[in-house]
Amino acid sequence: NNPGSYVCCRNKATCVNSKGSFSCLCPPGFNLVNRTTCQDIDECQAMEKPCHLNERCSNTEGAYECPCRVGFARPTATKACTDIDECKVNNPCHVNATCLNTVGSHTCTCKHGFIGNGSRCEDVNECAEEGTCHSRALCANIPGDFSCSCQQGFFGDGFRCQDVDECALSNAATCPPISKCVNSPGAYVCSCMNGTVAYNDTCVAPSPRCAPACHRHGLCHRSPAGFQCVCDLGFEGDGLACSDIDECQKNVCPQNETKCVNIPGSFSCLCKVGYRQNGTNCIGKRI
Repeated sequence: NNPGSYVCCRNKATCVNSKGSFSCLCPPGFNLVNRTTCQDIDECQAMEKPCHLNERCSNTEGAYECPCRVGFARPTATKACTDIDECKVNNPCHVNATCLNTVGSHTCTCKHGFIGNGSRCEDVNECAEEGTCHSRALCANIPGDFSCSCQQGFFGDGFRCQDVDECALSNAATCPPISKCVNSPGAYVCSCMNGTVAYNDTCVAPSPRCAPACHRHGLCHRSPAGFQCVCDLGFEGDGLACSDIDECQKNVCPQNETKCVNIPGSFSCLCKVGYRQNGTNCIGKRI
């Protein structure tokens, strides 16, 4: 016979001669195909459970391996795969994030006051959000937090601020005798009760620096928040609009001999008919 007509064993197959014939033998991990060729067995597909818990099957030529799944490792070569605590081994989260270990993985969550995906966290500027602090408070942003403090002339925790009535405080800077104290939000002004204000023991026109301008019965003055308006004594409103207070509605002239007459910004107690003024009292003859 022509030697070239013989079919050789291929791909790791071992040829075994026999009388008048031959055969091909495959090593472990291979199947014989077409009597002459060895084909690798994919144990990962052929076997039901080739690897243990937390292992993954990796086919190799003539065999297979069972390395640990991602997120697991062997303490030693002969030990089972156990979970890697990424938060302890090599914290992958941002410095301003909280790391939570999970089975085979982990999660990163930005801490309170920060925003992001956990791998990157940026500070939240709470002061840029409307209504974080009281309208009369100062907001200070700090990494991961903020603080509120009431403006000068107000008291409270920064979330609620109330005006300090300087005119009612015993230790307040008093107005000169030619004027009376008028409380305003965060400040006060000394009114000369004629449309002017006291300054260095004299009465001068109010500041013209309020914008918009104050009402004609309003007093423009400096405050910690800037120049602001307040209604003069005897008037009520926000300083931009002022209306006369009718003091006569409050029984300000209690004597029976007097009658109250309201005037813009003030009032007068006049003696009734048949009485005459004697100092602060009204006297007259009894009929």
